[in-house]
Amino acid sequence: MVVFGWVVKKNDTSKNFLEQLSGEIVFLAEDDAGYHSVCRVAADGGSKKILYRYELKEIGVFNPKWSANGLEVSFTSLDRKTGELTKITVDKEGNVLSREPGNNDDTTSHYTFEEDITVEKGTIYVLEEDGSRREVYSTWAYSDHWGPSYIRWGPDKKFIIFQANSVLGRDEIAVIDLESLESAVVANGRHPDWK
Repeated sequence: MVVFGWVVKKNDTSKNFLEQLSGEIVFLAEDDAGYHSVCRVAADGGSKKILYRYELKEIGVFNPKWSANGLEVSFTSLDRKTGELTKITVDKEGNVLSREPGNNDDTTSHYTFEEDITVEKGTIYVLEEDGSRREVYSTWAYSDHWGPSYIRWGPDKKFIIFQANSVLGRDEIAVIDLESLESAVVANGRHPDWK
């Protein structure tokens, strides 16, 4: 495939790769009107469920994140009229447990949420124990995406999950196996977190 003059390799989504993934991912899925709802999906890409659909009084919802115990999901809502941020927490079925003033965002960078993962010019690096950086994903080498963001560790630090921002206007949730460096798209969406 040629995009803006670069030759890029399109990833093959391997069924075997996806089948080895376990756990659940929360993320934002866009509806036809361009608004985002909080969704939960099995890490292998199956069993998608909407946990929270934005309300008309909201501009949108952002940054869903699993709780430490994996039973709740919190995210930020932005009020359309007042501009106020609200942290909303729901259970795994989408029942609202709490609403409190504030922001769910725990970082100033939306490239990576991890201290031992860095991003530079569309390339993801993992910091090794000896202080060196190991390249695990390069945007132009692997896909038609212009850059990864919202990068987090997957379970047991064997995988990395991230938002792949497409030059074609499509955002996807992608996973990288750190051993084989194979990657696959799990779902269309933004702001992933995996437990």
